Amino acid sequence: MSGPPRLPQVPARFRSLYLGLLAVTILFGVNLSVVGAVLPEMIRSFGWSYTAAAAVLAAASIGYFGATFAAGFVVRRLGPRATVVTGLGLMAGALALFGASPRLLLNVLLHGLIGVGSGAVEVVMNYGAVRIERDGRSQLMNLLHAAFSVGAVAGPLLAARLLESGAAWQIAFRAVAVAAAAVAVWLALLPFDRLEEGLAGRRRADGGRAALPLDRGLVAISVALLFLYVGAEMGVSSWLGEYFVSFLGSSPAQAALMVMLFWGGVLGGRLLLALCYRGTRAAEAILLLAAVATAGLIGAVTMSGRAAAAVGFVATGFGFSSIYPLVMSLVGRYFAPRHQSMVIGFAATGGGVGSFLFPFAMALAAQQIGIRRGFLLYVGLAALLMLLAGAAAFKTRALARARS
Repeated sequence: MSGPPRLPQVPARFRSLYLGLLAVTILFGVNLSVVGAVLPEMIRSFGWSYTAAAAVLAAASIGYFGATFAAGFVVRRLGPRATVVTGLGLMAGALALFGASPRLLLNVLLHGLIGVGSGAVEVVMNYGAVRIERDGRSQLMNLLHAAFSVGAVAGPLLAARLLESGAAWQIAFRAVAVAAAAVAVWLALLPFDRLEEGLAGRRRADGGRAALPLDRGLVAISVALLFLYVGAEMGVSSWLGEYFVSFLGSSPAQAALMVMLFWGGVLGGRLLLALCYRGTRAAEAILLLAAVATAGLIGAVTMSGRAAAAVGFVATGFGFSSIYPLVMSLVGRYFAPRHQSMVIGFAATGGGVGSFLFPFAMALAAQQIGIRRGFLLYVGLAALLMLLAGAAAFKTRALARARS
């Protein structure tokens, strides 16, 4: 980091499109965080066990990673506009019905459809940012994911206000459904075809990078990074509210605000890197952030007071903040344009598998040994993330030497 903070520049022909990507990313953040914010109230109003609630969370993750895997190929055939508008339509319909009945199977199916829509949106968001971003940089990607964090802060805040007012928690999902429908109409009118304009010239300008073979080792590392990162981040977000209610004695509305603070830490980290970081050593940055997240989690789960635990979780959010956009920046730097949508899909699928597996494992652990000890699972994931980031740094340095 050097020099004063500076807003990243978006090429003029992409500005309206990037603004649309920012909007859909904010909505994406609201959608993903609002579930964890209302989870304690959802569990108690429907009389669900932890494993029943985990089944609902897992359904969205299954739909998500299935959609991200398919969307990497669908984007190449149908284009990003059709992919994202279809995904938003699925989200809007399922969100409008979610929670209308306490029947577990129905809510599992609806949350699965929400996950399918989210997966399609996720791939297009990152694909668009990779195509707009200058080679090897991560500012626009970080800013895009900072927008996600704005939504992730707004979702729990909305939920907290609704719960404090005595409104039904389902209203939060209805509000997100209306927003998803509106954003879908907006995106349908944007010039997504510009993402392909001038691509041939960019291929010539980057010294033949378009002809580079697919490096399967870096693909595997990218998938594994997001497998651990998304599993840990979404797991913490999903169960943080319940941790404050069941272990620290907070009210559901207070717990929703704690989820908001966690995402506030994520937002702060992403804004800092978006405005101040202009380097290209993404793997080393991931390693540093993973170390911060690990230290924050250790502090959070070893403290008994609400304030101290909240500080630990904010630090955890700050550490998690820019790992996802930095991984996507690796994709933009080390993979040819013709491979990017596929690798983005694979990497996002790894994140989807993690978001399914680890929150469910957390539910089983919390049921058996208590939610506080269950959170040690996420401490372990953060520590593994540090080791994998070290492997990514070694791999990218070797690739840079080989291509110089």
